[in-house]
Amino acid sequence: MARGILGLLFAAALAGCGDGRGENCPGGNCSAAGRAPCQRDSDCGGSGSVCQTDGTCSIPISVPIASQCQNVTCPANFFCANGKCLPAVPQCKPADPACIFVPHGAFEPPEHAWWWPFISPLGPDDPKITSARPDLEYPDFNEVMSTPVVIRLHPGDTEPAVVFNSFAPEGSGGVLETRGVMRAIRGSDGSPLWSAPKDFWNAINVIGAVDGNASIAAGDCKGDGHVCFVTGGWDAADVNQRNTALSHQHGGLIAFDENGNFLWVNRGNPQTGEPAPSVWWGGPAIARLLPDSKSAQVVVGNGVYDAATGKTLCPQGIAPKNVDQISGNGVGALSAIADIDLDGVPEIVTGNNAYKLEKDATSPTGYTCRALFGLGVRIASKPPNCPYGSTKSTVTGQQVCLCPGGFEDFCPDGFPALANFAGYGMPMGIKPEDKHPQIVVASRGFLRIHDWTGGILLNPIPLPASTNPDCANETNMGGAPTIADFDGDGLPEVGIAAQGGYVVWKPGAGYIWQSQTFDCSSATGSSVFDFEGKGSASVVYSDQCYFRVYDGKTGATLVQEKNASCTAYETPIVADIDGSGRAKVLVPSNNICSYQCDWPGGRVKIDSSPYYGLKALRSPSDKWVNTRSIWNQHAYHVTNVNLDGTLPFPEPNSWDPGQSNSYRQNVQGQGVFSSPDLSLCEVDSDLTNCMTGGASVSATVYNGGAIPARPGVQVDFFADLSGGSVLIGSGMTKTTLQPGSSEKVTVPWSAPPQNASAPVRAVVDPNQKVGDCHFENNSASSAPVKCSPIG
Repeated sequence: MARGILGLLFAAALAGCGDGRGENCPGGNCSAAGRAPCQRDSDCGGSGSVCQTDGTCSIPISVPIASQCQNVTCPANFFCANGKCLPAVPQCKPADPACIFVPHGAFEPPEHAWWWPFISPLGPDDPKITSARPDLEYPDFNEVMSTPVVIRLHPGDTEPAVVFNSFAPEGSGGVLETRGVMRAIRGSDGSPLWSAPKDFWNAINVIGAVDGNASIAAGDCKGDGHVCFVTGGWDAADVNQRNTALSHQHGGLIAFDENGNFLWVNRGNPQTGEPAPSVWWGGPAIARLLPDSKSAQVVVGNGVYDAATGKTLCPQGIAPKNVDQISGNGVGALSAIADIDLDGVPEIVTGNNAYKLEKDATSPTGYTCRALFGLGVRIASKPPNCPYGSTKSTVTGQQVCLCPGGFEDFCPDGFPALANFAGYGMPMGIKPEDKHPQIVVASRGFLRIHDWTGGILLNPIPLPASTNPDCANETNMGGAPTIADFDGDGLPEVGIAAQGGYVVWKPGAGYIWQSQTFDCSSATGSSVFDFEGKGSASVVYSDQCYFRVYDGKTGATLVQEKNASCTAYETPIVADIDGSGRAKVLVPSNNICSYQCDWPGGRVKIDSSPYYGLKALRSPSDKWVNTRSIWNQHAYHVTNVNLDGTLPFPEPNSWDPGQSNSYRQNVQGQGVFSSPDLSLCEVDSDLTNCMTGGASVSATVYNGGAIPARPGVQVDFFADLSGGSVLIGSGMTKTTLQPGSSEKVTVPWSAPPQNASAPVRAVVDPNQKVGDCHFENNSASSAPVKCSPIG
């Protein structure tokens, strides 16, 4: 049931003066100019200035705007770049959009860009600073056990935000749903933007809170160009007095706008018997399912809800009441959305059925979801050739083969992913010209594949179970599948995190590699990315004790870093989180359970470890290739969302020729190897006060490449004396250098030569930590200079 009236009342109660889009005046006090402190980057004029945590706008960085040079006349031997006249020397010329840097050599292990909520990027591993940021709202809510999303909050924002759910280790109230706070932070440094719900301790008794276990779906809910965030809810009133262990299971769905303001909540309708959506540890998916609807729809299991209002279109069916919706793979659903029948309108894809959202005048909601596979997917084997035994069917009255984990020959729900495997031909039983997708499902410890009609192509095959005694009482479920070209042959394979290890399966070959992991709950997700642009994807995965990156072709461990998690459905993801174009990795972490990790130095209980929060990893030398600045839901598959958060209709099929034919893999898109090109336009010295120690040297650092260069690039200065070079000093760039932008870096020169002149040589990025397309232009020298009494 939609709670639109409740949403309006609560939004009005929490709002101050303003325009309703977050430009509120605290306490009703607006500035003399009628403007409140900034709340988002676009409040700062769109010039590259960003809104800081104190409500002020930062000094704008130089942004490439063609019109900046329209009214600028430069002297001879100079050229205009972003409004500045720069020397027209060989190493300093107009920005080159074709500038590329192709990484060579082995995969480069990451460094920490930041670790929320800690001050230091090293988090609790920093030997000196282990404290949390002082600017946190609700600092006790610091555990992260769900998949984050990456998206720009507003049109004109220069960098994306990272949005995720967090919860407190104590007092959360339930296992299926945990009282949580949704947070938006800057992708560049992890600093806070907003928390939701606003006025948390009062709001939870009115609208509730988010479910800290649930993942988020983000996108343009209303079709008005503004993004929203939909996730599982938590209801303070949902308490079972007879058995408190059964409390907090009916929190439903809750949504917030791009500024963290409450939009709506749906907890079903007890009066009509409409159930609350059950997100739990899963996550909603968002897409446009109706050709005549401007707003998007949100999917949970086989339930469908209007993204603009929260109104129920199709209530979610919960097993075991319905044979056609046997309960999901663990504790919550992760449905997919795709046009599997190629009629131009997408379907809702669960692990054991698919549904078409259709208008229905006879339905109380005006809509119905028609099941395309009848009662569901059935195992293909027939008696007496039953790999898992047989039983008498209550539907047909005949002997049927059991589908493991399911009901008779009906296979259970699970985690779906889609791609086209027609390139394999006969090993998959698919005609090479078949343009339909195939549906890969991880379910109850098994992998299976069926076609777009529900017909089984791959009977369930077991996923590896753990032999670790710590997992003896846990069920081997299998995490959400990833699909990508792992081995570089141009065809897709399937990657799944199971209880006994991470596996990659290839049609016709079976499991091509397996790497041992430790994940007793075994429903954790993974993602994949081709960090070097070499044509084969690497696996990005966290188990209970380590974050790892695996080579997709061999399974070799490329990265292994301590990371604690009790492993729900969360997935480390890869995206451009700071607007630089370069890929970064986001890794959730939490320490709320008693599993033990064999780490260097001894065995440690997770709840005794200091690891929690969300950390961002990057290439130390800027050698990871470019990727999209968005990841909007657990079931992300590139074509489901545009870079600005709008949702396409019809959605391009992710498996079509020219598309990635992948699932839960971010791709490079345009400019996979596009790079900065840092050079030095000019090296100069100021010797006016050289006799009294007041001399300085400076260099103009210029980016003539195709993408921005991040701040903090080192510049070394040398005096090239006759007896050898002497280091004068080192400086750092302080701004993001957009293509065509420049910055002067100056350092003091304490002892310039007095007897003989010497040139000053500057070198930008001397250790080659920036993936630069032309390292040969990273140095320049001045004319010879010396210090004399007259300056």
